[in-house]
Amino acid sequence: RTVLTEIAVFTGAADARERVEQALKIGPGAHSGLLAYSPRTLRAFLWMQAGDRENARPLIDAALAENRAALEAGDRNYPLPHENAALHLMLGDRTAALESLEAAVNAGFLDVGLLRVNPIMAPLANEPRFRQVVDRIERNLREMRSRVDLRDLDELAGADQR
Repeated sequence: RTVLTEIAVFTGAADARERVEQALKIGPGAHSGLLAYSPRTLRAFLWMQAGDRENARPLIDAALAENRAALEAGDRNYPLPHENAALHLMLGDRTAALESLEAAVNAGFLDVGLLRVNPIMAPLANEPRFRQVVDRIERNLREMRSRVDLRDLDELAGADQR
């Protein structure tokens, strides 16, 4: 359900706001499986799109505070710095957004395809540092793919059918 909510927001679906409001009732800080944004962050983004910084700001501040506490408690997974990148960008702090995005990559974020089409991160698309992050992810993926040995794949797949 939360993945569909993110997709609705990213595509500008007519029911995006309604989906986000429902997700907020379930858990404002719950992270989804697509880009790991909480409903709170998605709602803030919708407020920002509508030009309503006043309603967006408390949601942004709450998400940043919750993420900061989780990071201080030892969470080292990529969703929190990835979400922080979006939150800092909504606040207009491109430097902090890029630092958080780099931290997300350091923590294992590799979804360059979604990063390229993510409307929340779109304002960074022409930044040289953003392009460097994208290039780094692509290099990491190429390196990982080069280590995969698929020579026995057909044999292994056939073994299950015997």
